[in-house]
Amino acid sequence: RDFRQMRQFGLKIVRCFIPPFESEADRRLSDMIVQLAQKHHLVLYHSAQAVNVAAVGEERARIAAYFAEVAERYRDVRGLAIDLRNEPDLKRPPSRESAEALEGWTRTCAEAIRAVDANRLVSMGWSQGWAGDGSSKDPLIASRSLDFTDRHFYGTPDGRMPSDFKDVDQRAEGKPLILGECGSKEHPTFYRLIANNGDTPETYARKFRYLASHVFGLGGSGILAWHWRDPIEGIFPCGQLYSTGVPRLSAEQYAAMARAFGEVRLKENPPDVLVALAEEPRMRPDRERFAYLQRREAIDGVLLKLGANWGRVNWDGQTEPQLAGVKVVLHPEDFAGLSAVELTAAIARRLAMAGCSNEA
Repeated sequence: RDFRQMRQFGLKIVRCFIPPFESEADRRLSDMIVQLAQKHHLVLYHSAQAVNVAAVGEERARIAAYFAEVAERYRDVRGLAIDLRNEPDLKRPPSRESAEALEGWTRTCAEAIRAVDANRLVSMGWSQGWAGDGSSKDPLIASRSLDFTDRHFYGTPDGRMPSDFKDVDQRAEGKPLILGECGSKEHPTFYRLIANNGDTPETYARKFRYLASHVFGLGGSGILAWHWRDPIEGIFPCGQLYSTGVPRLSAEQYAAMARAFGEVRLKENPPDVLVALAEEPRMRPDRERFAYLQRREAIDGVLLKLGANWGRVNWDGQTEPQLAGVKVVLHPEDFAGLSAVELTAAIARRLAMAGCSNEA
């Protein structure tokens, strides 16, 4: 029923958590979901949830073998992408070693899939923000082996969403960008009894309008909500449909947007501006790293106001990034100490001199 309703509402992609294959029952469950997605003409984002991203040695080899089995089992299935892990995170302070460890895990799993099916698209859903508070994740480094990038975002419609989304925008390197998870809670228990922890039906719908317009305006190729329908137990009232299957106002909006976007002819439009995030400041202690990332957020705010088409690139601190079609590379270090007015003037001048477009 859920897949049928998704298609009726004009949606084209669904992400499902599917347990690693530890039994024949696990394989049959996965087969059922794949078959239903095919039946209703939905792209399936086959998402692993319980795999250990800190694994090394034999354990990592077993995980890679699992992904190879998924690739082999669905080798002839069109419209299926693989999500290696939901919101990976190493539970240790950020460091170069941690960043490379996660990148190595990602590369091993992606290569295991491509060894079986070279055309199968592979990605991984990154939670919003960067490392901190004893955790480590660096999506710019760890996404090297991925075919497209996937950011998750939860929060109020304010200035932070564009920067969080742009932090994994590697379109200049040929990788499409999606918002692979987003949402809120719409239930009287939350918006009446728990301050700032829920939405009314109207504010819930407005939040999804904001997210959709920004995702596509910022260069994204898709948006997936957490989740489609509220579970019966009501723990996560985050769906586009109530548990009874009755659509929320936001679902009606999604249907209208799906119909409208379905008439749009896609155009290749890679960014001509890059914000180069240096590796070394991203590995610093929390306070110093936060100051550096605040500067990149201020730069993003200016670029958004100027209508720039921009993305991200990792910078090793030595070799200046050279990517086709890119006219300007901005380094947050170059704008330290500038006021908001000075920052806007400096960036506008750089973009005008380079002849950058304002067609994001």
